[in-house]
Amino acid sequence: MSGRATPSLLARHYGTIDACREAMLVAAKHGTGEGNTSEAYQDLNDIGGVGEIVADAVVEFFAEPRNVKALGELLREIEVRPAEQPRKSSPVSARPVVFTGSLTKIHPRRSQGGGGASRRQGCGAPVLDEDRLCRRR
Repeated sequence: MSGRATPSLLARHYGTIDACREAMLVAAKHGTGEGNTSEAYQDLNDIGGVGEIVADAVVEFFAEPRNVKALGELLREIEVRPAEQPRKSSPVSARPVVFTGSLTKIHPRRSQGGGGASRRQGCGAPVLDEDRLCRRR
């Protein structure tokens, strides 16, 4: 796998290691890239932040029997808890969020930059400064 974010993305999407492993084994049966039209591969590829390159790397890992065997042996020795799912009832859940200006209290890796607060105010979207956002979380 590549990157530190990928395991978290997979964990949140699939919920459990067993669900993830089963989906990856199904995807691995069909190969990688555009030739893989399996639902499992498409689902993996559609996870925001994953994309085709990472999806192919994950599927290639699970296509190797020695990797699957090693993972199975590891899972017999450790307990993997289900992934914590994000809260669904936050003030910004199911809404696009655009940050403008600079943030001093929220780490930049936890946000995506953008511009045009006046445009959003003009179309009726609520605009919060960083202090109000932090109070609402």
